[in-house]
Amino acid sequence: MKTYLDLVNLAIMEAKVTLDPLTSANFNSPPRTALYNHFKTWVNRAYRELMLRRKEWQFRMERANLSIWPRLHLTNVTTVPQIGDVILGVSSGSTATVVKIHSVEDVEGDAVNEVTLSLNLSDGIRIYDFWLTEQINIVSVIPASNIGIVKGIGSYPLTDEISTLEDVDVNSIKFYDPAYLGSGGTYTAEVIGWDHWVGHDYGWNRTTGRPNIVTVTPDGSLQFFPHLDKNYLISFNYTRTLPELVNWNDQPTQIPERFEDYILWKAIADYADFDSNQRVYARANKNLETYIYWLERDELEAPRVGPNRFYRW
Repeated sequence: MKTYLDLVNLAIMEAKVTLDPLTSANFNSPPRTALYNHFKTWVNRAYRELMLRRKEWQFRMERANLSIWPRLHLTNVTTVPQIGDVILGVSSGSTATVVKIHSVEDVEGDAVNEVTLSLNLSDGIRIYDFWLTEQINIVSVIPASNIGIVKGIGSYPLTDEISTLEDVDVNSIKFYDPAYLGSGGTYTAEVIGWDHWVGHDYGWNRTTGRPNIVTVTPDGSLQFFPHLDKNYLISFNYTRTLPELVNWNDQPTQIPERFEDYILWKAIADYADFDSNQRVYARANKNLETYIYWLERDELEAPRVGPNRFYRW
């Protein structure tokens, strides 16, 4: 597979620009002209634009399995609990053990510290047994009082769990009960819109148990109903985050090698547009159209007619 350096030098050559090829030694600080940096920008932009063109590219999709737990969102946090700490709702008397700590729901630019906790609920406790706005204490391992206030049930952005995750394919989500992994226990989630979720008060319904409904919140997080009563394993497909070429030996590894010359011809097209060179642009665009045709032929799911969801045997 070609490196960032290879693609830049090939773009310069195919564009018939009278510049010496860059080397690994001078790639970060090219000599003489700003045109070198322009070509580096055009190559990097071409890579990103290809990834942005279709979220459905097969080479952007990944599969993940993830253990999720009931979550509680705390605000006005003075002491962040640690994994293994047991927390207590001062008013409700509810207790749970901290399994994971998440900062994804903290409001940016706000001086108030907020955390979301994944919890192993104590026997007989539901996540909704913690009262809204009640104070939370840590009762072990190291006791601490009034460490935060309950803001609500936690959401599931999942981006802090999987660093390369950009978007979850919610239609692919399946739930597995860990107690029955060897003997079935698979449940497919029904996807509903956020307006339907809010209109029917799913978020405030006190039902807990095995989830069978999922929605996407306005900030892109997931919410499940019924609200989790324990940990579950979920499997899903997701779109990977957009890449960046930085160092001379970086490679556009997120795309199949046979399509990497798309980046080359797109960078040349950008140069030709920058230089108002119609002949070079026409040549580059002809090759681009060919690669786009191949990409859409080979890297998109074949069109099909789906089943009628209202049909029943």
